[in-house]
This record gives sequence, structure tokens and C-alpha cells, in this order.
Amino acid sequence: MNNFFGENLKKAREKCGFTQERLAYKLNISPSTIDMYEQGRREPDFNNLVKMSDILHTSISELLGVKEKFYLKSTEIDKVIPELVNFIENQDYIFFKGEKLNIDEINNILYVLRLIVK
Repeated sequence: MNNFFGENLKKAREKCGFTQERLAYKLNISPSTIDMYEQGRREPDFNNLVKMSDILHTSISELLGVKEKFYLKSTEIDKVIPELVNFIENQDYIFFKGEKLNIDEINNILYVLRLIVK
């Protein structure tokens, strides 16, 4: 399993010249908690995530590694969305958040997906 958050936290912390102890002090938590974050053995709550972002002058997305995990080039999108449309069209039914979608809802989703690749 990738530890995007821990790796990104360590990079941002070191870029700012902070030790684990200094960052922990600023967050009012223990240095061992910072160490566990960086090792991927623990995750911060939302409030500490926001504070870290502010203290380390970086975005929450950067800390979480959203770019690394979810970034798709436009050429990949042009390929993936038609595959998704084809997949949806070939299903007998689709569920979203545990609820079976009706045909109008499915058609609305397909319409939006097709708009994206136009």
C-alpha cells in the first residue's frame, strides 16, 4: 500500500526545516504521532490536517497525494470515459450509494459523461 500522505508530510516538513518535534509542538501533539503519520501507521483528524497544511505552507491535496493518485491526462480521459459509457450501457442495473438507479438517472449520467468527451 502506498503511503502518499506520510511521504508527502515528511517532504513538506523537511522543506520547511522542521523536525518532527517542532511540527508536533506547533500542532500540540506528540512527536511519536508525527512519526506514525509519516510511517502510515496513523492518520490525522481533519483539524490537524488543516493546521498542518497551514503550518507547512502546502495544500491539503498535496499532503494527501491527490494529484499522484487521481491525476489523469486528457488523453487518458478520452479513453476511459467511452469505456465507462460502454460498461454502463451493458449493465442490467446500476447501484449508487446502495440504491438502484432508474433508467432516467442512468441516462442522465450517460449524457453527462458523453458531454465531457465532446
